[in-house]
Amino acid sequence: MDFHLACKAGKVKLLLPYHSNKTAQDMYSTLLEELSRAVGARLIIQFSYNGITYEVEPHLLGRDMNNQDCLCAWLTNVSGKETDLNGWRCFLLQDIRDLRALEQRFCHTRPGYKPYDDSMTRIYYRT
Repeated sequence: MDFHLACKAGKVKLLLPYHSNKTAQDMYSTLLEELSRAVGARLIIQFSYNGITYEVEPHLLGRDMNNQDCLCAWLTNVSGKETDLNGWRCFLLQDIRDLRALEQRFCHTRPGYKPYDDSMTRIYYRT
């Protein structure tokens, strides 16, 4: 694999490098693989989405009714600050940038979690 982990200030960072010999599809496949690992290991992740940094507990990875791959996750932090807007969010994979898997884990699924979410046409991975 052409990615590596870097440790800084007690956090583990997953770095997805850009290689000119990698296609966009290869990079997308790597993103899907790393998100699947985070869901399975219950790792808290951080990423940039439309210019905002989110920290979430990933629960489900799948394809929505609009035929777009997405991540359903419990929001815990926005731009490095705890938020009272905690809750379920769905993020389109095509808009996720700078993915980092943190060393912190979550133990339980959150209230309202639907492992067989009927808004998904296909589920790739779930907690």
